[in-house]
Amino acid sequence: MEENIESAADQLLQYIQDPDNFSPEGFVQQLELLAPEVIQGLFSTDNANRRPERAKELLPAACERGDLEAVVWLLVMGADPSVIAQKGSSLEIATVHGHAEIVDKLISWNEGALESRDTVIGCLRKACEGHHRELIKFWLGHLNNLYLYKEPWSNFVRNNSPLPGYALRVPKHCIQQLSDAVIQVMGETVQHILEAWVDSDEEEVDEERLCAHWNSKNLPLFDETWLQRPRYNTHLVHIDLSQNAFKTIPEMLLWGIPWLEYLDLSDNLITELPDVGQTEPDQSGLIYLKVTSNKLTYISNDVFMMPQLQMLSLARNKITFIGLIEQEGDVQPEWKCTSLQELNLSFNELTCLPERLSVASRLKRLEVSNNHLEEMTKPWHCPMEILDLSHNAISEIPDVHVYWRQSLRILNLSSNNLRRIPHTICQLTMLENLDLSNTGIRRLPDKDTWKTFSLAKLDLSANHLVVRKAKMRKITREYIEPVELSFPDYFDKKLKALNLSYNDLHDVPDSVCQMRHLQYLDIQGNPCITCLPDQMAALRDLVNLKFGSIQIKHPSELAKLFCQPTERNVEDKTHLVKQTLRKRFLQYEVCREMKIIMVGPSQTGKTELLCSLTGIEWPQSDLGVNVVSKASLNFDKKVVIKRIINTPRKQDIQFTIWDLKGSDEYLVIHQAFLTPHTIYLLVWDMTKRDDESMEKLEPHVLNIKARAPLSPIIAVGTHIDRYKHNRQQIVTESIAAFSRKFQDTDFTFVEVDARPVSSEGIIDLKRMIYNHATTMTYMKGPHRYIMLGREVPRSFIHLKEQLSHAQENLPVQRQHAQDGVPVSPKPFLTEAELAAIIERMSGNFIETTKEVEQVVEYLQDCGTLIHIQDYTYKLTRLYFLDPVWLSNTLVKVVRLKNSDINEHQGIVTESQLRRLSVASGFGEHNFKEYLQLLARFEITLSTIKSCRESCSLNEPRKYIIPSALPYGRPWIETIGDNPYKHKLMRWYQMAYTPPGFWSRLVARLLVSIKQQDLNQFRIQLEHILPCVSQEGLFIRHDDGEIKIEPMQIFNDPSLRIILLSKDNLFSPLGFIVDHIEKLLKEWYPGLTKNRLDGRPRVIRYIPCPVCVQNFQNNTSDEEGHQQIPKTKDTTFLRWKS
Repeated sequence: MEENIESAADQLLQYIQDPDNFSPEGFVQQLELLAPEVIQGLFSTDNANRRPERAKELLPAACERGDLEAVVWLLVMGADPSVIAQKGSSLEIATVHGHAEIVDKLISWNEGALESRDTVIGCLRKACEGHHRELIKFWLGHLNNLYLYKEPWSNFVRNNSPLPGYALRVPKHCIQQLSDAVIQVMGETVQHILEAWVDSDEEEVDEERLCAHWNSKNLPLFDETWLQRPRYNTHLVHIDLSQNAFKTIPEMLLWGIPWLEYLDLSDNLITELPDVGQTEPDQSGLIYLKVTSNKLTYISNDVFMMPQLQMLSLARNKITFIGLIEQEGDVQPEWKCTSLQELNLSFNELTCLPERLSVASRLKRLEVSNNHLEEMTKPWHCPMEILDLSHNAISEIPDVHVYWRQSLRILNLSSNNLRRIPHTICQLTMLENLDLSNTGIRRLPDKDTWKTFSLAKLDLSANHLVVRKAKMRKITREYIEPVELSFPDYFDKKLKALNLSYNDLHDVPDSVCQMRHLQYLDIQGNPCITCLPDQMAALRDLVNLKFGSIQIKHPSELAKLFCQPTERNVEDKTHLVKQTLRKRFLQYEVCREMKIIMVGPSQTGKTELLCSLTGIEWPQSDLGVNVVSKASLNFDKKVVIKRIINTPRKQDIQFTIWDLKGSDEYLVIHQAFLTPHTIYLLVWDMTKRDDESMEKLEPHVLNIKARAPLSPIIAVGTHIDRYKHNRQQIVTESIAAFSRKFQDTDFTFVEVDARPVSSEGIIDLKRMIYNHATTMTYMKGPHRYIMLGREVPRSFIHLKEQLSHAQENLPVQRQHAQDGVPVSPKPFLTEAELAAIIERMSGNFIETTKEVEQVVEYLQDCGTLIHIQDYTYKLTRLYFLDPVWLSNTLVKVVRLKNSDINEHQGIVTESQLRRLSVASGFGEHNFKEYLQLLARFEITLSTIKSCRESCSLNEPRKYIIPSALPYGRPWIETIGDNPYKHKLMRWYQMAYTPPGFWSRLVARLLVSIKQQDLNQFRIQLEHILPCVSQEGLFIRHDDGEIKIEPMQIFNDPSLRIILLSKDNLFSPLGFIVDHIEKLLKEWYPGLTKNRLDGRPRVIRYIPCPVCVQNFQNNTSDEEGHQQIPKTKDTTFLRWKS
């Protein structure tokens, strides 16, 4: 029978330990196959001494395997969990392997195990060995419960040997606190655990500096033996013992470690600090000592004898005095804390500060708030920066400015008994933050007394300050004198935050409304304030205006905001208040002005159309721009068929109309005049439907799309009077031809007879103009608003009237400019001159840069001036008042005769341009701005030398006129066989080629071909042979060729870049692409948008050279441009710019 039991034990143990075949179901089947008497022999406690040793290993083996079901079956069968096997008890084995569920099951089966000290300690050791965090916490908790309120700590240290060295292997993150029970059981071994929280100072590299983070460990006391480790000698410089349970600390901790620099004892139960004893206090090396939130009642002189101490915090104790209790004949020792920089004595019970504190000649921060001080200690010579005396009973302040005038930055005297603002405070010139809240102040010092020129934050809340306007009582007719708060004038520029809450204010002080840089204003707690003055709109930087529960009744626009509950935050509410007050203060008026620009080829009837629209007889003159201001267009009932809600009345809309001359020489300068927020009239002769006439229209359309892609365009067909028969059919065919040509552009069509005797179609044109004017929108932030009828400040309109008055003499000035007579006043303003005009305006509130930009945008939308937003050429400082003069000035350069220009390269000298500047009225002293203006619109581009010839240093500066470049495609004849083995290409497929694109691109590239540009590509300048025209650029150099020319891609006008090289020198490609992308962005932003069908207007390709070679011999178009077949068998790789 015994043999069967031993055999069964071996069989079950082997099955449990088999890593491949074991399963809970199989184990249960093995048990069910055993005979009852065998099972009884394996697990019966009656014959425990006769039980086979192998049977005792079954439960520990199942615990080690971690199979809960097998453990339960063995326990049910009678296995004893308290049996000690070779590897330990079942509980220890389950613990060391981290099987928490099995540990819970074993404890529930045998609850008496938790009452055994040896069992709990043994399992804690196993949990530490296995580094199982949750089980360590579990067994530490039971250890704490087991020894709670047992023998005191000293008995355990004397009578109990320390635990084995497993404590050295406790992971730091596994133990957050050391309870009394754990410390009592572990004895001296605690120092090994504490060492887990000692690490090196990361900021120090040269020498090892140790930091002990022993805070929040629930330590009941500190044993000085914990510091007796060789590793700590001369290296432990930082000890944090905060948030423990100390009542006392050993003398050695405070005075016996000369290398200790940082000691934090805050948040404990310490009632007194140990005296220095036999040690000299000046041997202490402490720099930082913090003993806040303890139970100290006094501080001995010894603490202030540390010569190295820089920061001392004794806040939140119950300290009533510092030093010795003075008795008759006692002499207080002199303090030695000469290095002290910060002292915090807040939240104690001090009634005075010792005068010996004056020895701290380096003190920068002193905090003594929430004590019982009745007077402030006399100031002394030290660099005091922060002084907090709040929440005391101080009634007088000594002359602090004598010593701290140039150093004190923050002063808090709140909740004292001052009753007035002491004169000495007003003399602190470096003061930035002053808190005088709840001090009983009834009035302010005279504003000339203040010298606090750096003050940025002032708190006067919870006082008795009074502000009210003069008024007459309704019943008694008694006159009430006004009471005002007068702040110094320099507060307007310096003060950022002001708190006037909980006073006796009836009105917002006028002087507060002048503080334009104020960001925070608190007026809550003043229920008598019912009106906000319009002058508060001057607080431009205000972002936080606190009202509390006060109810504003005036202005009425704000009444709803304060009466109705709202979920808006303070910032949003402040913004609405400022916006409302600003409209009232700046006297916003409705703007009913709009600009119309008429474009189109010459001889299409633009001037006649202008006369028909405005009713003005226009003299025939050679002006580049015909200007009509304040034209009403006489919108009668026939025009306004359906009125849009909230639009201005028909007779209120005023237009400024510019008629741009349409000849080729003027077309080059049109982009200087095209602006957004404008209605464009594209005038065309409907009798000319041939391709040539349509081509003449295209530059005008493309110019508008490039400079004002969102502006409406009305296509006005003229000369319909020439058709006597089939007029409607001809008009339909003309519009269809027009639409086919410009299918990617949105137009409104109208045909007119502009002759004064007829004016056919003029009413329809006016109706279209009216509809576009009343529906045009502009962006403001993330939203769009109707352009016509928008509100603008009265000062904007006043400035417009002044500039319009200056424009009355412009026709005389133009004649003088044409005759070469100096113009005075000039037809343009500089930034300084515009600022001077604004400054002279009465009631001017245009001050900030943003406001100047807003008024300039308004004036440009109205057609009052032309402003070019270009920081690159520094043209933002110029404001042009006369579009006619500007047009004539620019076109004079374009009109230069061939005899004045190098006809092959379009070169003009600086002296020639200087003469033109004087003749145009720019003047000699404005020549730099004249050159910048020409360069901005690329009428001229500066170059160092002509491209074929090198220049001497004495040769005058030269400029390229892009419009004067020769026509035709550039080409240099190839001599001999083609020596280039490598080829690289880039293609730009464009929806259209805008006017001036090729001439500007070629001129830019030509100007940039300088030695500093091409040397980086290893191309020598003297070996370059360029050929240029208005349709491309060809460059040959030592290593290869560069060709930029037009082409066709799927019937779209396109651009091709070809680089040929002997040695794979393709670096110039990036240089060329950068110029193209910059040109598109600066001059033709309309090409960066998408077409109406969603496709991009510019598509960039990296073509496959092999595929391109297959169709190089295809026929070209009539202009010789290489065409790309419409088949899809060509491989392209698109890339994004």
